[in-house]
Amino acid sequence: IPVYKSHEKLMYNVSRVLGKFSLDSKCRAIINTKRSANCRHFLELCELHPEHNGMLVRLCFTLGNLTASNNDNRRLIAMQLGGMLKLSRLLHTKVTTFVSKVEKQRQREEALEADTTGADEDELQEL
Repeated sequence: IPVYKSHEKLMYNVSRVLGKFSLDSKCRAIINTKRSANCRHFLELCELHPEHNGMLVRLCFTLGNLTASNNDNRRLIAMQLGGMLKLSRLLHTKVTTFVSKVEKQRQREEALEADTTGADEDELQEL
């Protein structure tokens, strides 16, 4: 993975495959043979491609599967690799962006409704 991290499409496809592999206990065991390096790469990919929602979902899914029943992986990702802070920042950014988009859409809808209401009132006054 390290050499190809900047290749977004390739990393997206790798994240898709890893997500599926991480569902299987034997595949998780293989990923865990190099748990520190693999988890570090997954977190780095999240930071490198923060706008690629599909990749983020799959990488977080994989990290979730690796930590669901493995305390060592939880400690590794959260504490040793700084995953708690990295993923919290990423989530904060995503939530802030989403809330901003929703607010802008609400404002556009209100403005459109006000314009429509104003036009209706003008027509009634002319009658």
